[in-house]
Amino acid sequence: MIKTPLKKSHRSPKTLIAFATMMFISFFFVTCLVFPKFEAPSIKLAILISFGLAVLFGGVSWLLDPGYIYKDSDLDFMTLLEQFEPNCLCPECEVIRTPRSRHCNICQRCVDRFDHHCPWINNCVGIRYSFWCLYFL
Repeated sequence: MIKTPLKKSHRSPKTLIAFATMMFISFFFVTCLVFPKFEAPSIKLAILISFGLAVLFGGVSWLLDPGYIYKDSDLDFMTLLEQFEPNCLCPECEVIRTPRSRHCNICQRCVDRFDHHCPWINNCVGIRYSFWCLYFL
């Protein structure tokens, strides 16, 4: 079981930079060591396409909004506490939570249909792009 860190973590573009660097280094070694051994251009094309799709889906997964729940500026949190059960509200974001939403301690936001905070894309996986994350994997 992986435990949550004892100190607060923050989103950082360093994760995406490290991932992209590893991808390009591995692609460089594939083109230098593996491509000369294959005669068929279809295998080379398949490797190029899979590399391009991995980079594309990784970037899209990192950039898109996973389904954050936004605060309505017209509603006061104290009014919401009077109208709703306290467990239906997020005290940190001051929003009305949906049944499967959860507050991410790394992003510091509530995500609708929260699945997990992915360390590879350094973003939450939520309702809006769980399929992008699956394509990336």
